[in-house]
Amino acid sequence: MNGFLRFLGLVGLSMRYYYLNLRITDTVVRDWVKDVCDKFDIEIQCDGKFEHDRFVILANHESYFDIPALYKCCDEKLIWVAKEELFGVPIVGHALRDLDAVPVDRFDDFKSARAILKLLKSFVSGGIVVFPQGTRMEKSAFHMGGVFLAKKKCLPIYPVKILGANGILPVGKVVLNKGKVLVRVFEPIDTSLHSQEEIKKRVKELIYD
Repeated sequence: MNGFLRFLGLVGLSMRYYYLNLRITDTVVRDWVKDVCDKFDIEIQCDGKFEHDRFVILANHESYFDIPALYKCCDEKLIWVAKEELFGVPIVGHALRDLDAVPVDRFDDFKSARAILKLLKSFVSGGIVVFPQGTRMEKSAFHMGGVFLAKKKCLPIYPVKILGANGILPVGKVVLNKGKVLVRVFEPIDTSLHSQEEIKKRVKELIYD
């Protein structure tokens, strides 16, 4: 099966999950991830673990396959911080709303942080996922919303580096390849001990190329 046919299979499988479930939940997504990996010969390897009840994940972002990779490697509920444009995409926007994702303006760090802080009023446990690059195409940008949030609420930050996701679902290509993704979870950063700039420097050293 070539990459394009695999991609069509992924679309078909995703549509099936969407229409068979009245609400997209964490459990539904995790079942979907397992199905995707099994059916399309994809391995997700996890190196490290999350040991807090409430935390922030700051991860690099090279492919939409970063999302299933993180679901595979984190057992806690995940709350996604996603660019607001995605909420207007059919099916994707519906799923994001079901998962309590937070729409943010990737051009305004503090507006984004305020949106996340509003969410925290009902945030009991789990991980808030932020891609500080903003988009898959920005290789050096670092938006500070996630760091601001973690400092404000005294939450630990887990830097996460995802390797190989772009080989599975390449940016700009309508293909799905088989292969392996590595998710490296680094030791958490105690945000009470460091300034925002110190945290930014440390996270960039760990997760950026």
